[in-house]
Amino acid sequence: MYGAKTPLNAAGRSLLAKRVAAAHAGTPYVNASAVCLPPGQPLQLEINLPFVIHQNKGWVQFLFYQYHGAWTVVLDPAMQPSGSVRSYMGRSVGHWEADTLVVETSGFKQALWLDINGTPVSTDAKLTHRIRKMHQGAQQGDWSLEVITTVDDPTYYTRPWSWATAYVWRPDKAPISEFDCEYSVNRPDYITSSGLVPEPKD
Repeated sequence: MYGAKTPLNAAGRSLLAKRVAAAHAGTPYVNASAVCLPPGQPLQLEINLPFVIHQNKGWVQFLFYQYHGAWTVVLDPAMQPSGSVRSYMGRSVGHWEADTLVVETSGFKQALWLDINGTPVSTDAKLTHRIRKMHQGAQQGDWSLEVITTVDDPTYYTRPWSWATAYVWRPDKAPISEFDCEYSVNRPDYITSSGLVPEPKD
């Protein structure tokens, strides 16, 4: 976001290098999206496909076209889940700072890929999203959604770091159409025919 390189530590550099090398060798590793599991907010937001936002006083929910992704942000403290149950999209709690929705997410069930290259995030990471609606242009429909994401994950990074993304408002894309991820992965030969291999656990 500020022109600096991604602050990977030794473990982060090593893991990313293995994933990139595997992809270049034609044997990319299986990740959550390849088996239709929710891949986490960063990868879900990076995909160039539409999402819809529903909002009320107690929660905000992002519904994504691909991978059946549903990201629920709890705003009402009374609705916040108790206990330490982890989920694929983690536990997200939000609050408003003026016109910006600030969302803190932690408690991931499995490690995430931030992007298709496999930039890593551990299960113990904390993600903070600052989300605001922006009007850019002279027309009434010239709205966009700015999302600034901050990753705080000492497992793979030397310090917290951030990036910003803007999304164009496209009401003509709603409602989103059906996406049948399972149609592909339920084929017995799906993993081998796609060239994917399980990621080593070392």
